[in-house]
Parts: sequence; structure tokens; C-alpha cells
Amino acid sequence: MVRTLLGAGAVSDDSILHFNPWMDFNDGPPAENPFGCDPDPDQISIFLDTVFSWCEGLIPLRGFVDKGQGRDGKPHNIWIAADTTAREKLATFAAWANREGAAVYVIPGTVAEQGQARAADVLQMQALVVDLDAGDIPAKLDHIVSHLGTLTLIVESGGRTPEGAAKLHVWWKLTEPADGEDLATLCRVRGDIAVKVGGDTHFRSAHQPIRVAGTVYHKHGHQRLVQIRDHNPVEVDLADFAERVADMPPLPGVGMASTQLSVAKPGVDAVLSGPSSTPNGCASTMSSSACCWMRRRASGSTPPCSSLRPSKIGAVWAASTPSVNA
Repeated sequence: MVRTLLGAGAVSDDSILHFNPWMDFNDGPPAENPFGCDPDPDQISIFLDTVFSWCEGLIPLRGFVDKGQGRDGKPHNIWIAADTTAREKLATFAAWANREGAAVYVIPGTVAEQGQARAADVLQMQALVVDLDAGDIPAKLDHIVSHLGTLTLIVESGGRTPEGAAKLHVWWKLTEPADGEDLATLCRVRGDIAVKVGGDTHFRSAHQPIRVAGTVYHKHGHQRLVQIRDHNPVEVDLADFAERVADMPPLPGVGMASTQLSVAKPGVDAVLSGPSSTPNGCASTMSSSACCWMRRRASGSTPPCSSLRPSKIGAVWAASTPSVNA
């Protein structure tokens, strides 16, 4: 159920649609939604304030048709400035996406240029997020709040567990944007929280995308607002918050302590340029065909170098690719 999203191979010139909010996505006639579910510009505004208000640069967004609707559509990758125009542009894009049955995802950090969407491209982030998408979500939320305090946002992603519980994205806004080495700390901290409560550990990667609050979920014909359940004027200092996360015990029967984790899998850039790389630019333990796959993956090239499938590359390939779940 995991799909590649906004990776290096997804942002070639052929797939990028440069965004003009009035000519590209604002040309559809206004119409009543027969399902009674439309994007909420006010919730989009709250989301932008939480995730981008301190940041500079461009916000990477993607709209693509949610699965299970019996329809197809070309993904639309757009980049909008993290400034006072972002609310109107994102609301316009969300209205277009809703008409097309498309989800709206964002990398919760800014980049410098159009077309950038890799982990190494992320320049600033100002919020921590944990995706609670399985198991006893109310118990996980209670554990987080009990040990880490009040959240800035609790967002219902639109998905449901088999038991019927709403899947949640929980957010803390930082007191200032993280950049440089602090980005690695931020990603490590959100990964550690996920491990301790049984959340989605893909968020150890800076370029892991997430649904935008105030937009509409369409999977399998279930149309729901990606809805803010709770909003509080809470901001946290990254260093202090990291200490609280380190002190938080794992949720009994579900989570693991951070010290139980295996060594993190290297990303594609580390594999291609690390100290253990061979003269052909890959890790010494990697086959030549796998190396070729990874080098083409890093540059966004296709087709593959040989008959080797991406799945055969194993953990290294997986480490380079973000996913979409809830």
C-alpha cells in the first residue's frame, strides 16, 4: 500500500506543472459539491501557520488522484512561496484537487528551487509531526500527550483503522525554524516518537510528504475533510523537546526504546558518496547492477540499467523513497 511520492524521479521536466493559480487551477466553473465536502481555507491557513510561518523558500506540493475511485489522472507537482500569498494559492490548488478527486500532499519543509523534492533539498522545517495510522490510536495519543504535553495540532487524516478509529497526524510547532544540523535532529526526534508509540517511521526522512489539513480525502470513494480536531497556541524548543522525547518510555506492548533500534539505513546520497564507496561511486557491498539503479535513481533517470528490479536492491532502495499511507 506504499507508493513513491515526490522522489527525485517524480520531478522531471515532463511531470512538473508550473503553477499559475488563475490560469491553471482557477478556471473551473463554481459548482455545488454533491457530497457536501469542500476544502476549508481557514484550516489550510492554520496548517500553513503551524508548518511554514517561520520558513523561507518554496513549499513543495503534489496533487494526485486518490486510489480506489476508478479514475486516473496525472500527478501535479507545484512549488509555492512560503509567504503571504501561500494561503490563497494553496486554497486554489486544493479546490482544483477536490474537483479532480485528488489528494493534496506537502513536504513539511521548504526548498530553494522549483523541481526540488529530495531529503537533501530541504532547507528549513519548523514543525514536528507523527503519523498515527494503525492500532489503538486513542491510546497512542494519550501516551504522547501524557509524556510530551499539549500538541499544536491534531489532524484527522481522513483514513480509518479496521476498528473505525480516525487516523491522526499530530503536530508540534517549533519556536524557530530548524536548518543545518538541526534538521537531522528534528527528523530523528519524530522518528523516535513514532518508534516509541507505533507510528509511521517513514518520517525519519525529511522529504516524507503528508496530507494538508483543510483539503479533502477521496480514497475508495470515501470523501472526508482532512480535518483539524484540535488547535492550541503551543510552540516547543527543539532541544528541550528532544530531551523530553528521549525520556519518554515506549508505549507498553507496542513501542520500542530508541536504543533498541538498528542502525539507520543510509539514504541514497550517502550510499553514492560515502567513505565506503568504491571507484564506481557505490558502497563496496553493492552489486554493479544495484549501483547503476541507485545512480540513475539519484539523477532521476529512467529506464533501468539492467533487468534488476528496484525491489531487489533492498533496504538501500527503500531508504531513498518516501511513501504514502493514511
